[in-house]
Amino acid sequence: MLDRWIRKGKLCKLPQGASCPSCCETCNSDNLEIYGLCSQCVADRLPLMPLTMAKPGEKLIIKDMRGGKTALSRLTSMGFRQGEVLEVINNDGHGKLILGHHYTRLAVGRGLAQKIMVTLAPQGRGKN
Repeated sequence: MLDRWIRKGKLCKLPQGASCPSCCETCNSDNLEIYGLCSQCVADRLPLMPLTMAKPGEKLIIKDMRGGKTALSRLTSMGFRQGEVLEVINNDGHGKLILGHHYTRLAVGRGLAQKIMVTLAPQGRGKN
């Protein structure tokens, strides 16, 4: 299982002699293999958030879509795919979200929007 997480970039083996992340100073790191996120891994990771947390006017990039077969097929039939850019038109904290996507506006319910993991788009990448 650790090998799989390491391959996916979610975890890395810290070098021999590194202290444990909790800084308890009771661990003898010479006898332990310590796994965690090194500073380079943390710098490379972009913060993900569900689409429901986005503010109106933000441009976002879809990084992941979670859910069952039905939810994923619904999202793909609406044209949502990883790497696509979305713009939040309206998100008032309850009810549906209004999104701009490929020159169209879509209304997405909060349950479905919760399954779309996004990150902020870099400035200048604003085409929908």
